[in-house]
Amino acid sequence: MEEAITDLTLEIAAKTFFGADLAAEAQNLRKAVAILSETAVREMGEVIHLPDWTPLPRIRAKKWAMNYLDSTIRRLIAERRRTGEDRGDLLSMLLHAVDSEDSKTRMTDEQARDEVMVLLLAGHDTTASGLTWLWYIIGKHPEIQQRAHDEIRNVLQTNSPGFSDVAKLPYLSSVIKETLRLYPPAIGIFAREAKEQMELGGYEIPKGSIVYAFSYVTHRDQRWFPEPETFYPERFLGEKERKVLAIRIFSVRGRAESLHRCAVCFDRDDACGSLSSAALSIFPSSGRPGS
Repeated sequence: MEEAITDLTLEIAAKTFFGADLAAEAQNLRKAVAILSETAVREMGEVIHLPDWTPLPRIRAKKWAMNYLDSTIRRLIAERRRTGEDRGDLLSMLLHAVDSEDSKTRMTDEQARDEVMVLLLAGHDTTASGLTWLWYIIGKHPEIQQRAHDEIRNVLQTNSPGFSDVAKLPYLSSVIKETLRLYPPAIGIFAREAKEQMELGGYEIPKGSIVYAFSYVTHRDQRWFPEPETFYPERFLGEKERKVLAIRIFSVRGRAESLHRCAVCFDRDDACGSLSSAALSIFPSSGRPGS
């Protein structure tokens, strides 16, 4: 299932970002993103980072993944620059955008490459991971799956889901958010710099130190989430959700907030399409995703 969902999110991301079908390159793209995700997690925990010229298999794999993604994105940018076509996708928006203070200044290829790279990684790999956990956990809770299924049927009838339908599916949204709480796709990436020396939990934090907030732990803190190990989507409905968001769950600030909203909409769109026509079950011997 994980591989199928990764292929699905990659296909959607390719059409949304580039207006292109990258099916022929799906295997290499998936491999490159997986390598960089594993590398990021590993390097965050390393005290000493090995230089890129180190002749180790993992270093060679990292370089290959970076070069592959870089060359693929640059090729797509060059093709779009050459045709000047506006396909209504993200790449067109970036390349045709102008500076608010100088109408003659447009985004450079390098700037466009950086923006697309971030969004491709954030909108593909983490979304696939979130959806995999979503299918796993609703497969364990058929009553929750049925309620989400009924909501989708009542709202969409026989229509395909559209962006305007997102706000009409509060229960499905709460199911997705509760899945992200229990199984956050991006664990331990939220870093903040101490602007001044301080004490935190009995530890002295020197000025300039980088402090990491591990979402997996924070999301299971019973001070904010009663019965934290229980899958309870209702905690994200109505007034309850406002209280939860007050502690800045999911690090909803700036770009992180935009990506979170995109991820929720992205997940809801995929979830609608699947839940409206299928039911999922977990076989006793299947264990967790990837096991």
